[in-house]
Amino acid sequence: MDFDSPSISRASRASHNERLPAGSPAFLPPRRRLLVSKTRPSQAVKRQDSSSESEQLPAKSSRCSNCGHLLTDMDLVFCPHCGQRRAGGLDMAAAFDAVRNAVEEEKARQSRTASTAVLHSLEAVAMVVQDMLQVKYGLVLDEADLFAKLRHHCNGSTPEEVVSLFNSQRDLHFRTRGCQRLLALQLDWKPMDFPQLCAMVKTMPGTASGVAAAQETVGEGTAAPVAIAVFREAYGADGPKMLMGRCGGSSAPPLLALNARNLRLAGLIEPRIVSELRTAGPSKKPVERTAPPWRDEYVSATKAQDSALLERSVPKLDLSEAPRKALRRPSPRRKDEKGGSSATSSARLTQCSTEASRSYSPERQRLSGPHGPLPFANLQVSGPGPGLEPPMGLGLYQEPAPCPMEPITVLPQPSQPAWAQPQTPRLSGLMGLTPPTGLDVPKLTPRVLAPPSPWM
Repeated sequence: MDFDSPSISRASRASHNERLPAGSPAFLPPRRRLLVSKTRPSQAVKRQDSSSESEQLPAKSSRCSNCGHLLTDMDLVFCPHCGQRRAGGLDMAAAFDAVRNAVEEEKARQSRTASTAVLHSLEAVAMVVQDMLQVKYGLVLDEADLFAKLRHHCNGSTPEEVVSLFNSQRDLHFRTRGCQRLLALQLDWKPMDFPQLCAMVKTMPGTASGVAAAQETVGEGTAAPVAIAVFREAYGADGPKMLMGRCGGSSAPPLLALNARNLRLAGLIEPRIVSELRTAGPSKKPVERTAPPWRDEYVSATKAQDSALLERSVPKLDLSEAPRKALRRPSPRRKDEKGGSSATSSARLTQCSTEASRSYSPERQRLSGPHGPLPFANLQVSGPGPGLEPPMGLGLYQEPAPCPMEPITVLPQPSQPAWAQPQTPRLSGLMGLTPPTGLDVPKLTPRVLAPPSPWM
């Protein structure tokens, strides 16, 4: 029905409006109605365009891998003939497995990162760099510039990683306080144990020269290593040795205690100035200069620290008495001392022989008579060789048992003095000595001085 035609009456229009449902365009006033004849062609064109677009996108068809049936419907997951899962379709089980594996890998990566990460590593390294530059060169860096560049270029999870990233930045310069200099730095990292860390703190107390990771309880009872800048010993520590360090993070207290039990890692950080840029002249053009010299205080502290580390690194031997007695071999000198041939015994024998050889020695005086030496004092050794005389005064005379004494020929005298009477030698202490078998024993003959002859 054409509502715009003049042949339609007002009553027919009203009756038609009553039959239309609510919200129909027929309820609109005639002036606001859109001509159906004008809107229909545009809707038809839209339908044609949509149909052409749908026709341009053909449905993806595939064949079943089991029976070879052609599957043209994209909504079919299983083959209607054999029930085989469609190859290349939506495999929900495989999709869920892939999602599950990705979630597990992410959890494992987060757990590995959480176990190896050290909280507030960047802040601890920055504090050590500031303190060491003050002591070593007498310079202070701008804190805002230092922290901003470290967070941007050297944001590592551990202190050692922060130092490694710091050294990888070759063109990184830091401003000093007052913006008068630009410094290019390099950091030396040296791992240390707890005794070496204590020796370093004793050398430079009050200066943060090393970074340590202490196990600390943070948030919900979980324990995580926290990086601190160690600078002094704990005050009034009665138990085991304790060290104190500063922490720059907001989630940890400013001071943390450290002992050998909760230490995870520690290292000495040594900053070095590679180059220095200074502004010179009215143009304020930076000029590169050499690094400033070390301060005398730092030089003396370094020498003391090196000596302390060397003494600490040398292991002490256990010199207890029990293992020495068990493992020591007998000394030849001790054996000589037991046998009487030590230096003391040799000196004593030398002294005795010297005293005996003197003319005023007691042994010499005993062997001598009131008017001179006794006849047996001088003994002549008779043998195949020339006559030999033994040393005087020792009292060590050997008398062979089988050799009898030769008879002494005495000239007849009318009256002989007392000193010319033959006397028997006193050799009672050496009787019974037998010479070795097969040895030619010399004969000992006493020599008696005869009185001068009256006929001479």
